[in-house]
Amino acid sequence: MMRRFNLHFSIFDEERCVEAFADAANPFDTAQYVLCSLDFLRKSRRRFEQALEADWDLLVVDEAHHLEWSEDKPSRQYQVVEALAEKTPGVLLLTATPEQLGHESHFARLRLLDPDRFYDYETFVEEERQYAPVAEAVSRLLSGETLDNDAKNTLVELLPERDIEPMLRIIEAGDVDSEQQETVRRELIDNLMDRHGTGRVLFRNTRAAIKGFPQRHLNMYPLPLPTQYQTAMRVASMMGGKMSDEQKAVKLLYPEDIFQEFEGESATWWHFDPRVNWLLDMLKANRQEKVLVICARAQTALILEQALREREGIRATVFHEACRSSSVTKLRHTSPKRKRAHKCFCVQKSALKAVTSSLPTSW
Repeated sequence: MMRRFNLHFSIFDEERCVEAFADAANPFDTAQYVLCSLDFLRKSRRRFEQALEADWDLLVVDEAHHLEWSEDKPSRQYQVVEALAEKTPGVLLLTATPEQLGHESHFARLRLLDPDRFYDYETFVEEERQYAPVAEAVSRLLSGETLDNDAKNTLVELLPERDIEPMLRIIEAGDVDSEQQETVRRELIDNLMDRHGTGRVLFRNTRAAIKGFPQRHLNMYPLPLPTQYQTAMRVASMMGGKMSDEQKAVKLLYPEDIFQEFEGESATWWHFDPRVNWLLDMLKANRQEKVLVICARAQTALILEQALREREGIRATVFHEACRSSSVTKLRHTSPKRKRAHKCFCVQKSALKAVTSSLPTSW
């Protein structure tokens, strides 16, 4: 946040709260911009109550799809955010997968943003059933098609007649230039989005809609499957029991795990895995480049760091979900021009966001 937006945030944990006690009775009153773990507030009732007493202007919750909710039993994390949201004028929930934990949890997050608008789950479900004719009318507007009577009636039910009638006349008029008709058509669509459904509280950003991203290039490197893996996978298929095709496919993505099921956790699969050999050759061929290796699991990142260090003496830094944020912060003070600076960074995929937001600009 400091590097990109010049906003100086303070990371609050128990240690920081104890230190801040000398300056104020409520540690959250000692900083204007605060980053705080939801688990920290969940586990400490005292700190949670102090956070509630602070006068916040804006609450931002990242990875909001993890907030589980049911009408009978909301999660403690949800209750913490709900209490803060009730006392904060502005609330922003960030998530790339809003319905990951189900439709009910998606409604619960909308309820955090506007409890008066989204007050009852069954009412929300019934309202969503009425979206189909609205979507059909919007599709016709987007494509420039003529609206039939059913579509017009649907729009009139949603918007005041005094607002929509002048727009419909311009859209259907034969003596109005196409540019003006397109402008009015867009205005009508914007009004529908603003006044219907989740238009005022749910905003979607896609990579295609935001400029400035570098273009991605896919480079594939097919590698042979080692005999050790072939044997382990063949035995696993005979002993697998009743597994769905999807479960089998996911398991086959990690042949090293299948190998260790039979050879033990200490089996050094990285001695013969061609992917490790390929990575080593690539790093040696690009010694002056900085490389980010994204792993699905924390254990894989740790083992790769060991393989790079023991086989070629290559220094690598590892970061995964269990690491403290201070581990990444140390990289800010590591100059890539130094002789023994980190050249390879092995990261667990789920912890990637924390890493990329903290890396020095030189990376």
